[in-house]
Amino acid sequence: MRHFPVFLATEAQRIAVVGGGEAALAKLRLVLKTSAAVTVFARDPLPPIRNWEAEGRLTLVPSLPDSDSALAGYRLVYVATGSTRTDRAIAAEARRHGALVNIVDDLGGSDFITPAMVDRDPVIVAIGTEGAAPVLARRLKARIEAMLPTGTGALARAGRAFRTAAATLLPPGRTRRLFWDRFYGTVGPETLARGGEAALGPALRALARDVQGGPGLPGSMTLVAAGGGDPDDLSARARRALDEADLVVVEPGTPGAFLELARREARIVAPDADGLGDALKAAACEARQGAAVVALAPGDGLSMAAIARRSAAALGAPSPVLLRAAPLPLAIPGAANADTAPRPAFPVNTHPQRKP
Repeated sequence: MRHFPVFLATEAQRIAVVGGGEAALAKLRLVLKTSAAVTVFARDPLPPIRNWEAEGRLTLVPSLPDSDSALAGYRLVYVATGSTRTDRAIAAEARRHGALVNIVDDLGGSDFITPAMVDRDPVIVAIGTEGAAPVLARRLKARIEAMLPTGTGALARAGRAFRTAAATLLPPGRTRRLFWDRFYGTVGPETLARGGEAALGPALRALARDVQGGPGLPGSMTLVAAGGGDPDDLSARARRALDEADLVVVEPGTPGAFLELARREARIVAPDADGLGDALKAAACEARQGAAVVALAPGDGLSMAAIARRSAAALGAPSPVLLRAAPLPLAIPGAANADTAPRPAFPVNTHPQRKP
């Protein structure tokens, strides 16, 4: 990863765009969505830029930066004059004043790049290819646009307004996650469709009362076997378990790519082979107390499953459920290599818990 994705605060910040052509115009359409104060330096800007100045949306300076202090105080500076030599000189001056600089269409001369964006304010999805494939980024943007309804932003705004109340009314952990999952998954979209954004606040309060009065969530222990080692082979159920886990125990030898699917806030425990039994026993205790536990194992997971089941039975914890990814390839003497063997003409079910 050559560029680290971050979201930069723009409140009370200043952004400069140097240039008044099509490239500058494209950047302005993005930065004018922020809360920053925007200044354009351009000798002959295109008409939309003059219109935005007349509307009070930006400040127009009818020249390129022409003094040592012209770019002082700007957080971001976009440079798009059309001249490589001029662009590089202006970028150097902006950096001298502490600004981060993007030279349009000059990846090597830029401090940051601007991704393709799906805007459902305050939900923002950024798609970047590190400058390698902008057409691919646009195609991905179009697909994500189709996936996210225009009401997504309204749901996020209502959730943001209710966060303090939710923290007061609901205990942290699985109960609060269940509340938000139900709101964003079903209650919120249905309420928005029926009553509009104004109905979301009352719906949140009613849902909080419902979750408060409901039964406590039982703990669980799920064993996820890595099979052939490809996370793409995991079933939807195994992925959901990792996404909802409070605690993940990782057996030595498990491919690290599987941990990328775990919830970011989950605690990760990676004991050595001698400590695996104790780690699973401690995990079973947490499951008994209501935690959602996932144990990750390489291969078929049978060794870990046996240890975990003994621990759970001894402690009266929830019985572990074993979910396997696609099985490991079998090495059969005399058989064709898997890469060259003919593929079956019928679907093969690699997930015993699902029908093909």
